[in-house]
Order: sequence, then structure tokens, then C-alpha cells
Amino acid sequence: MKVAILDDNISFCKSLENYLSKYHFDISIYTNYNDLKNHIDSFELLFLDIEMPNISGIDIAQSLSYKHLDIIFISSHDEMIKKCFNRNVVGFVEKSHLEEIDDIICRIIKKEHLTIIKDGKEFDIYFNQIAYIEYSLRDTTIYLNNNSKIKLSEKSLSFLSKELDERFYQINRNIIINLDMEPIYNKGTVKISHNEFQVSRRNQKDLKIKMLERSIYNARNI
Repeated sequence: MKVAILDDNISFCKSLENYLSKYHFDISIYTNYNDLKNHIDSFELLFLDIEMPNISGIDIAQSLSYKHLDIIFISSHDEMIKKCFNRNVVGFVEKSHLEEIDDIICRIIKKEHLTIIKDGKEFDIYFNQIAYIEYSLRDTTIYLNNNSKIKLSEKSLSFLSKELDERFYQINRNIIINLDMEPIYNKGTVKISHNEFQVSRRNQKDLKIKMLERSIYNARNI
């Protein structure tokens, strides 16, 4: 996971980086927002100081609310917490209690749903509900295992794939399948939920390996 730390106190940044080392994240440190903002799309998680000079962390978070980015606020003052939460913010940590990070990280890593915004409303789609995802004509459609579907305008597969876990596999440029739906592979095609799709030649061998690995994983975790 690519992680950014934004805090004007470089000493604290180093302390936080050291604390996070056990997670083996790819961490970058920034002490001002201007240096970070041109690179923000490359990160999945941001540790953000609320009390930044010139611009508050709260204002920064609001400006990033449309981004596909989780934010953990860090501050020396717990009374700031009520002002901090928007759709991107997944937690709040006092600088004197970095151990509070662990529960938040655990929730992020074990996240098993997509958070979708459609028609101005936010809702979750759990991974075990998804059969496959198809991109066509600039729209992405999520097909559920109850035969219903959800169309998302102008959302690419690469945009959604950042939120998916190892049970999902992209078989070609337009289709991501859920390996837990017991897809059937046969001579360059895969059948899932009564639909058959072509697997790109370069992915055929890898798909068979991933299907085997996933079936072994599921057998061990029954």
C-alpha cells in the first residue's frame, strides 16, 4: 500500500514512519501540501495533520473528498475530532497514542466491500455479492450474484480494481471476475454466472494458477 504522511513536524513524520514500518508500506513524507498535491493520486492512504500552516488539514481533506483515498487524521488535540469526518476519513489518532493506528489499519486492510456513490447516495457492495465487473462504452457495470446489476458512469476498471482484493482477477481489458464464484475455465474462455468470456492469451496461464490458489485458500478457511 502506498502511504503519504503530511505533517509540518519532520520529527513526528519520522516517528510515525518508524511506527508504520511493521506494515511494510511504501511511505512518502511531506511537510507541506503544495509538494504533495501533484502526487496525491498515487497514494491509497494519507496520514494528515489537522493543524497545518497556511491551510488546515480539514480543508485539505474536504478538497480531496472526490479522490479514491483513505485519510487518517493526526492531531495533538482530541477535541478536534468532531470537526474532522467526511466520506474519506477513516480514523483519528492522537499523536501521543500512535497505537490507536493499529485498529484503523486492520479495518482498512480487511475491507471487504466497495463504497459506491450513485445518484448522490453512498452505499456499500460487499465483495461476496459481486459476480463480475464489466467495462463497456465508458461505463462500468457491476453484476451481482442475485442477477441484478449496478451501472457506474465513467468509472474505469483500474479505478475500481484499487478497491478489490485478491479474490478478483482481470481476465481481459474489459472484465474482472470474482474467483470465489467458481468460474469454469475451458480453452481460453471462462464461464461465470451463466456468462462466458474470452480470456486474453497472456492471462490464460496466470488465471488457471490464480483459480487453483484461490480454491486452496478457500478450502483451508472453511
